[in-house]
Amino acid sequence: MAIHDFRYMVLIVILVLYPVLLPSQTKSIIPDKGWKVRFDGSKSKPVIHHGILYIGSLDGSLYAFDASTGQKIWEISTGSGLASGPEVIVVPAGTDLSTQMNTLAHRPLRNRKKEIHGTPVISDGILWVGSEDFSIYAVDILSGKTMWTFETNGRVNTKPIVDDERVFFVSEDGLLYVLDKFTGEKKMEAESYPGARLAYSQPGPFPNPPNQPVHKNGDIYLTNWVRGTVKKVYVSSVASASGESNWIVELEGWDVQDPILVDDQLFILYETNGTATEPSNMRVCAMDASTGDVLWTYDQKKIHGFKNFSVDSETVYFESPSDFFALDARTGVLRWQYTFDEKKINLPEKSYFANKWIYLVDHGSLVVLDPKTGSINKTLKVDRFYRIHFMEDGLAYGTSSNQVHAMDTSTGKTLWTVKTNAQPSSEPVYQDGMIYFTTNSMGYVGINKMDQGHLYAVNAATGN
Repeated sequence: MAIHDFRYMVLIVILVLYPVLLPSQTKSIIPDKGWKVRFDGSKSKPVIHHGILYIGSLDGSLYAFDASTGQKIWEISTGSGLASGPEVIVVPAGTDLSTQMNTLAHRPLRNRKKEIHGTPVISDGILWVGSEDFSIYAVDILSGKTMWTFETNGRVNTKPIVDDERVFFVSEDGLLYVLDKFTGEKKMEAESYPGARLAYSQPGPFPNPPNQPVHKNGDIYLTNWVRGTVKKVYVSSVASASGESNWIVELEGWDVQDPILVDDQLFILYETNGTATEPSNMRVCAMDASTGDVLWTYDQKKIHGFKNFSVDSETVYFESPSDFFALDARTGVLRWQYTFDEKKINLPEKSYFANKWIYLVDHGSLVVLDPKTGSINKTLKVDRFYRIHFMEDGLAYGTSSNQVHAMDTSTGKTLWTVKTNAQPSSEPVYQDGMIYFTTNSMGYVGINKMDQGHLYAVNAATGN
């Protein structure tokens, strides 16, 4: 055998064995114990990428932590001026502290350091996140260096959408923006409803911000609602390449939720306008995603608020304080309905988790239902404020009364509990055997007390 033939055979063997050997060498090791660090929580969800945790804070900064140790790797600050956290104020000679504070407080909102409630998105070594300083940021994930910023006329709290070349996001100025994801160059912008630019240029309180958009097959779907003589809901589809409107539907109503796109149907949930004699309804509406045509609607008498709107390929689920509903996704026909023993006014949102079963919190019980029939499979004892966030291998990870804990859903037994100073400020995140979440820093009016928030990492198997 010639030498080059032997080398060729060795190369073949390496290429065949490499995928087999690699996992054993790179398998992530789950720490026995977690960690916590002082942190001003926000609604920003932790994002873990290649062992690094990225998250936004109430103090107006974006952080990167080592996910295994909690050691801070880098931090960048957004905005300027007054922050929600501690702020150093320089008092020049000839003036006083109150004057400097008043000067900063009356600077335009866009010039103040504000909170980051948006969840970061990572792709191609870049992180994008919005801030309440009216801007979106692109950051190199390794160095923490800001690559570019793009300023809008409103706060940016929704999660950006990123494809191969562009980043899409909505601002509280009522506009949808499409930027080059590497340079921040604006490719196009579009109104989330007719007259959005004019409305946001007028004095007075901000109109309602657009909801989290949906992007699929080159089209972006938006929902928004507008106060006025008659409250109106707008649902629209925009071509992401050109910014041209595919269609827009105007409905009488308000408080529309984030749109949900499943296959070729777009689903929305909103409240209809009531009258002196006719109360408002919760309305689920299914639309043809390509045309905007309304396929069906389902109305339910409004009681007090509504929560928990989700859709899969077969069923639409939504919840009022008194009932939980399951509708046929293609026809809107009511499949089944569960009535709570206790009205859930002011109780936590998303108290159910639809997987193989549906879990509902009802007056201190976790009721497990068959998603097709609504029949009760079992009932488990829980705190009345219990809320499931995710499930893994038959275990439910949830929160209640300043606690995070794991439950065996087959027995209802609590496996471990972590006590915190406050409720989690955002959805806990599970990844690689660990749970990551934040709690808020809280001050108390009239008394000298401060509860410091934290960023937690907890071993999902042990609670350590």
